[in-house]
Amino acid sequence: MHESYIRYSAEEKESIILTIKRSELSIVQALKRLGIPRRTFYNWYKKYAIGGLNALRATHCRAPTTWNRIPDNIRQIVVELSLEHPELTPRELSVLLLEESQIFVSGSSFYRILHERGLLERMEHDFIFAADEFHHKTKFANEMWQTDFYLFQSQGLGLVLSLYCN
Repeated sequence: MHESYIRYSAEEKESIILTIKRSELSIVQALKRLGIPRRTFYNWYKKYAIGGLNALRATHCRAPTTWNRIPDNIRQIVVELSLEHPELTPRELSVLLLEESQIFVSGSSFYRILHERGLLERMEHDFIFAADEFHHKTKFANEMWQTDFYLFQSQGLGLVLSLYCN
């Protein structure tokens, strides 16, 4: 069962704490009637006992820092390298950076950094659509063949050429 989340003001929290303290019911029973989780109440109570009403006021938590964020100085190196070599792709730039300065930044991170700075050109895509019929029609059976071949290294045989025709 999903209960809706209610945000209480500091004054409302104080009122709830004082009401429960004065209640003839046990704390657990009173909290059940009010629909407040025990852990929430005890967190409020601890804050109230230590700092009073001001401690119950909502505190804005700081946004967490990303532990694996690429530092700004390396981001600047990425941008400078890409401006020096505009003909290279982000993956090629990644390899070049690793070879030149032993700094590893993945190709996808290169792409993301360059995209954030607006340094990537939009790729033009040529779409090829299937034809309604073959351009080179067959004149007799088995005239059109499909051939696949693979060249691979085998320990016992050396280079092996594998052909598959149908």
